[in-house]
Amino acid sequence: MARFVFLTIDGVATGAVYAAFALSLVLIWRAARIVNFAQGAISVAAAYLAWTVGSRVGGWWVARPAALALLAGVLAALLVGALLGLVAARLRGPYLAGVTLAWGTLFVVAVPIVTSDVVSAVDANP
Repeated sequence: MARFVFLTIDGVATGAVYAAFALSLVLIWRAARIVNFAQGAISVAAAYLAWTVGSRVGGWWVARPAALALLAGVLAALLVGALLGLVAARLRGPYLAGVTLAWGTLFVVAVPIVTSDVVSAVDANP
């Protein structure tokens, strides 16, 4: 019975995440008539940062580090989204495509390096 409850809660949580992503894609499509795949990259960067902070600060089973990790992930997504929005709002055509590719490369290369350096610095200074 405990396994059933766990799988039910896990399934509902996973479905809620999928629904949130789907609703955000639909909202942007209805408002601007573009498909914005940048929010997937932003979400992955925020989730990576949250997971790194949560695993380095004490694990996901402890209440305070999990809240800290989720807050770090939300703030990272807010910051990255605002920066990307400021840059992309002024560009059109091939320049916008170039900026999108540059941001994708930045996420793939720089986010893991910066995240591990920041978390290591936090671990070193308790």
